[in-house]
Amino acid sequence: MIAHKKVRMGIWCSMLAAAVLVGGCGTSGWRAEKIAVVEGIRIPESLALDRAGGCVYVSNCEGDPSKSWEDDGDGFISRMTPEGKMLDKYWVRSKGGAILNDPKGLAIFNGFLYICDNKRLVRIPLDRSRGVEEVKLNTTEIFCDPLAWGGHLYVGYGGPEKIIFKFARDGKVSRIKGVASINGLAGDDKQLYCVTWATHEIYQIDPAGKTDPIAFGLAEKFVNLDGIDVLSDGTFVVSDFKANRLYTVAPDRKTLKLLVEVDTPADIIIDHQRNLLYAPSYKSQKITIYKLHKTVGK
Repeated sequence: MIAHKKVRMGIWCSMLAAAVLVGGCGTSGWRAEKIAVVEGIRIPESLALDRAGGCVYVSNCEGDPSKSWEDDGDGFISRMTPEGKMLDKYWVRSKGGAILNDPKGLAIFNGFLYICDNKRLVRIPLDRSRGVEEVKLNTTEIFCDPLAWGGHLYVGYGGPEKIIFKFARDGKVSRIKGVASINGLAGDDKQLYCVTWATHEIYQIDPAGKTDPIAFGLAEKFVNLDGIDVLSDGTFVVSDFKANRLYTVAPDRKTLKLLVEVDTPADIIIDHQRNLLYAPSYKSQKITIYKLHKTVGK
């Protein structure tokens, strides 16, 4: 999630116009059934599903939501079951030489939990054999979302540079073509996709980095996009933070429908095996878990 900015009247008018063009809950080919709400967390921004470990990691910014881009050293990572039962609220907590400021985007790659922590990218081994390690990239802007996909780790860069960092398992780091203000990343069986905060658009990304990103052309329908994932049939699910909504975008990349309303949804993830959608509510400080159901013929 990019730092909050004052929303101009024109953007809000665009949001209201978009609301007229979208359908109600359950009319998108998918409907979301609320099955659990996880309370007691502190400004959750992102989650990472660990199938091998049978758990879900949650980033907690802690402190004041309006100051969640300040390096205050009070962040932590929680661990819960896929159904939302808390296993360890403070699985990793900021202390001493293992600082976590405001952990946000999470991804599991090569035995590590990678964390976007404001202007740092850090990682923690899943076996906790070592503490928090910083990944040096010689950058000055914020990191927003990592994605483990296709044998690589992709990390979105939230600054004006149009790049995405690509990590190989051997540690080699390269840069591929991206867009400015990247927030969420996702992938299907062929392509990468991202959403942006400032320009509130969805893009297709070439994972090889050879061609320019392709915009869906839906920017006028959103306010500030935060997260994205892709369902098995090619339907996209995106979270619009300031609109307080989750939307689906059909495989045609044009048809937008309202999936569910939820307060300040940040970086969503989907457990594709269980068809569970996890939506962290940043300001309400809770996670809502939905069961996704395909609605045939609608």
